[in-house]
Formats: sequence, C-alpha cells, structure tokens
Amino acid sequence: DQPTRERLSVPFIKHFAAMHAVDWRPTAKDAFQAPIADARQAARWQVNWWTKVWRDDRTEGHPLMGLAERWLRDHLPAATPDDLVFVHSDYRTGNYLFDESSLEITAILDWELVHIGDYHEDLAWAAIRSWSTVENGTLLASGLMTLDQLCERYSGATGRIVDMKTLYFYQVLGLYKCVVICLATSVNAARRAHNHQDILLSWLAAAGYAFLSDLHALL
Repeated sequence: DQPTRERLSVPFIKHFAAMHAVDWRPTAKDAFQAPIADARQAARWQVNWWTKVWRDDRTEGHPLMGLAERWLRDHLPAATPDDLVFVHSDYRTGNYLFDESSLEITAILDWELVHIGDYHEDLAWAAIRSWSTVENGTLLASGLMTLDQLCERYSGATGRIVDMKTLYFYQVLGLYKCVVICLATSVNAARRAHNHQDILLSWLAAAGYAFLSDLHALL
C-alpha cells in the first residue's frame, strides 16, 4: 500500500546514496578498472561487454538486438570522473531484505556485477518494468515511487543531477542486458546442463521475450 511504499522508499534512497558515495579511487587499481581514458568509456565498456556476451552465448539471433546495439553505439553518453561510482548493477526491489516491522533495509543482495560506471546505470535499472509496478497507468520504479520521484529523491540525497538523455540510454542498455541474460546466457547454460537450476534458467527464456518487447517499445 502507499504508506508502506513511502516508508520503504526512504531507506531505498538512503542506501542508493550510500553505495554511490563510496570512493572508488583508493581501491580501483587493486580490484577494479576505472573507465577514465575518455568521457564515453564507461558507457562503451558496458556496451562492449554485453554485446560480447550476447554473441558468445546466444542460441539464435534476434534482429532487434542488432538494431539496439547500433543505437547504443551511436548514443554513448559522456561521463566525467566525478560521475563515476560503484554501480551495483542489480539494485532493485527483489534484491534487498527488509524488516517488516521497521521497514528498514537490512541487506542488499547480488553484487556479482558491481563495477565502476555512470550512476545513471543504477537509476535506470531500478525502474525496469519487470520489477516495477504500474498503477493507474503510472510506472512505480521498483514498486516504490515514480521515475520522477526516484530521480528527484536521488538528486536530493546525493547532489547529483540526473540527465534524462543519459538515463534513457541506460534504460535501453538495461533492457538489452536483460535480453542477453535471459535469451542468451541462461538458455545456453541450461542447454549445456552446467547448472543445478536448469529449469529456472529455461523458464527465463519466456521472460527474455517480455524484455525484447519492452526494448522494442523503448526504441
């Protein structure tokens, strides 16, 4: 309900800001690569990574994925070193635990894709339709708040300005990633029987087509 959403939105934004406030500079050289060679390297690295995974793991092609890759490469946004944060890559409702009484978030899950990148990437991911809610025709990011509210509250907590064109780029990239995960890597792993979750991985193929539909609509 609305009161629960409002209360849970507070720690959701608080932890968003806390994650992005961690200084990556002291640890980057030891454990992470920082995309600081040029202004578009952060976006380019992500496009390069996920297009390579798509090409390596796909079992069949989809023309929309080629169109999406070309669009992404044609619209790489610029980012300054100050725009770079530790991007969680999967921060959303479904990947945190919370106490039902206090509605405080107690743990954040699934850190395997963390990297140094543009903070817009996490914002866009949190608002993907599949783990959001549509109420009276309005999408609630991660089932908690509108996209405008997410951006405004994030800006208020961090002092960062959300560029809507950059956010749109990462919305497209986020859906592209979802298709890769579901229709390429998951299906490939299930076919090769490399995982004890073969049934779940096969089921994800159906979700992949929903992501393709959302990607088509966004483009």
